[in-house]
Amino acid sequence: MGRKGAPTIDSSVEADLVAAFVAREHDALERAYRSYGRLLYPVARQVLVGDAEAQDCVHDALLRAGSVRRRLGPSGAVCARS
Repeated sequence: MGRKGAPTIDSSVEADLVAAFVAREHDALERAYRSYGRLLYPVARQVLVGDAEAQDCVHDALLRAGSVRRRLGPSGAVCARS
């Protein structure tokens, strides 16, 4: 459970989003923004100087999260590789 009033993410939403990235669905990044942007942006804004930098940071983080699809196993779990 999240803090009182804090946004949370449903695990079924996470599973669907991982599947969308793995399947290279065209709207996966947009869906990631809708699901995680409101969680990531305030953190980035506290750490970084301005709004533009925080927005860029969130964008980069979501792009990188989507790029791990190449390392995902059939179950959606990240495979450890040395």
